[in-house]
Amino acid sequence: MVRILRFFAYFSFLIMALIYFSPKNNMYYLLEKELKSESLIVNNELVNDKGFTLNIKNATILTNSILIAEVMNIDFNFFIFYNSININTITLNEISKSLIPLNIQKVDIYYSIVNPLNILLSGEGEFGKFKAKFNMLNQILDIKLEPSKLMKSKYKNTLRKFKKSENGEYIYEKTI
Repeated sequence: MVRILRFFAYFSFLIMALIYFSPKNNMYYLLEKELKSESLIVNNELVNDKGFTLNIKNATILTNSILIAEVMNIDFNFFIFYNSININTITLNEISKSLIPLNIQKVDIYYSIVNPLNILLSGEGEFGKFKAKFNMLNQILDIKLEPSKLMKSKYKNTLRKFKKSENGEYIYEKTI
């Protein structure tokens, strides 16, 4: 019994050391390089490796030299079996004002090996609250939106792309 406990203690320590000492900055810059190949540029950010997490502050996101959004805080959590990205305080460019409200409080992205085919998303902002699922095998994005009063009154054209369910949620499904 003691050997089994000792084995799990050493194994847990090894996993935690791998996570702590992994090159998170390099992984971020690799992600940034991949985004650049898709014409998305992350600029002016401050990158800080905090051991188990990677923190990005004050990032601006551009495409074709056009500002898309400003993001105050992004936390990447790499835990091998469960990974998450927490994005806080997003301000979209004025160009988006006709489609969606410009302020988003938070967006959380989760991936787990327990559910390896799906990436889960959730968030809230002036538009309301949403939960989404992206199926990587079928390339299907499924969004469930609980719109705010602002979204229902000023952004009716955007809501027309969603199907209204019986419980008041708006559902959007698209194959990417």
